[in-house]
Amino acid sequence: MAGIVDLIASQYHWSEDKIMRTPFKRLFQYARCICASHDDKAVFFNPKSDAVIAEFQRIESDRRTAAATN
Repeated sequence: MAGIVDLIASQYHWSEDKIMRTPFKRLFQYARCICASHDDKAVFFNPKSDAVIAEFQRIESDRRTAAATN
């Protein structure tokens, strides 16, 4: 969280209190905008969590296919 506070405070000059009262979802959206404005090649995904989601979707798809054939 310290990195997000530092990033937003330095870019928008918000107080720590204001940042901590802002919903995390919005803070991460602001952080993405800041990163994109400084690096047009910034990557906005997490390979580890994306792999977990893909595995879950594969398992669910297999389960539904098996249920439909029984």
